[in-house]
Amino acid sequence: MDDSNDAIRYNTTMPFLLLHTADLHVGKSFRGLPPNVADQRRQDILATLRRICATARQDKVHLLVIAGDLFDRPTPSPGVLSQVRMALEDAVVPVLVISGNHDPLAPGSPYLSPRWPGNVTVAAAPGWQRCDVGDQEVWAFGYTTADAHQGAWDAFPGCGASALLALHATCQTNGAADDERYYRFTPAAIPPCGYLALGHYHTYTPVSRAPQAAYSGAPEPLEAQDDEAVVLRVEMEDGECASAPLALGTRRHRQLTLEITGLSADDVYRRIQATLSAEDLVTVRLTGLLDPDDPVVGEAMEAELSREAFFLHIDDRQLLAPAEVGTAGGVMGSLLRITRDALAPVPADHPDRARLLRASRYAQLALEGKL
Repeated sequence: MDDSNDAIRYNTTMPFLLLHTADLHVGKSFRGLPPNVADQRRQDILATLRRICATARQDKVHLLVIAGDLFDRPTPSPGVLSQVRMALEDAVVPVLVISGNHDPLAPGSPYLSPRWPGNVTVAAAPGWQRCDVGDQEVWAFGYTTADAHQGAWDAFPGCGASALLALHATCQTNGAADDERYYRFTPAAIPPCGYLALGHYHTYTPVSRAPQAAYSGAPEPLEAQDDEAVVLRVEMEDGECASAPLALGTRRHRQLTLEITGLSADDVYRRIQATLSAEDLVTVRLTGLLDPDDPVVGEAMEAELSREAFFLHIDDRQLLAPAEVGTAGGVMGSLLRITRDALAPVPADHPDRARLLRASRYAQLALEGKL
C-alpha cells in the first residue's frame, strides 16, 4: 500500500481480518423471471458486490476473499466485467479472486487477463498457488474444467497451521452421497490450517470446526430459499479463528408453504398478503385440497398480490382438485377420497362443510408428521 491519504493503514497487533464471500454469479440471466425483473436482479447482484466492497473498505479488512463463481459464465460481457473491476478497485483493500465451475480458468477467461486493479490478486494458474497478504500465508486453488474430476487435495503442497486457504469445490458432509463432480472431498481431507474459505454451495454452511471451514453461500439470494444470504466476517489470530455472518444482500428471497384445505380463496389471499414486503422475492407453494365451491385462482391471485412485493410467484402444482383425488395413491389418497365423498352432499353454506374440511386438514398434517 502507498502512503497517500486514501491508503488503508492496519494495526499489525490486531487479528488478521477478512471478508469471505463467493457465488455472486454476476451476469446471471434469471431466465425464469419476467425481463424487467431479471434485469433488476442483475443490478441487485452488482449492488450487493459494491456493498461488500464498501464494507471491506470501511472495516479496513486485511483481505476480501471471493471463493469462485464471481461471474455466472466463463466469458462475461465487457460491460459486466468493467463494473466488477471498478467495484473491486473501490474496495481499496487487497482482494483475492479464485475461479469456480461457472467461471473456470479456460481460454478467453477474464482471469487470464492482466487488466485487473492493483489491489486484486487473481489465482490465475491451475491448481494450488501461494498468494500471501502481508505476513499472512494464503493458498488459493484455480478451478479448471479439465481437472474437475480430481480430488481437491491431491496435489496440495502443505501449509502452516495458521494459513488461509480458498477453494471452490464440493464438500461431502455426514457421509451423504453426492454425485456432483466438482473436486469432491470430505471434511476429514481438510489439512491443518487457520481457515478454509469455500465456494460452490449457495447457502451458508459450516463444514468443519477444527480446522474451521465454511461455505459463505451466495451473498445475494439467487433462488427461493429460507435462509437469508450472508457474507462471513472472519478473524484469525494465533491459530484461532472466529467467524460471524453479515447480511449485505439487496433483497430476500423467501419460500413459503401454505396448506389451503378448508380455507376460502379470501383466506388464502389474506394469509399470503400478511407475509409480503415491498422489497422481497417470494415463492408461495400451495398444498392441500381445493374446495370446488371456492377455488383458488392462481394467476388472478398472483397478479393482484404481486403489486405488494418486488416479485411473487404462486406455485399451485401440489394442489389436488376434486377430479384428481381419485388418482391419488396410498393412505393420503384414501383420506382425500373420503373427504371428497363426505363433502359431496353437504351444502356450500352448511357449518358441517367447514368442520369436515378442518378435520381433513388435521388428518393430512398428522399423516405428514406435522402435528
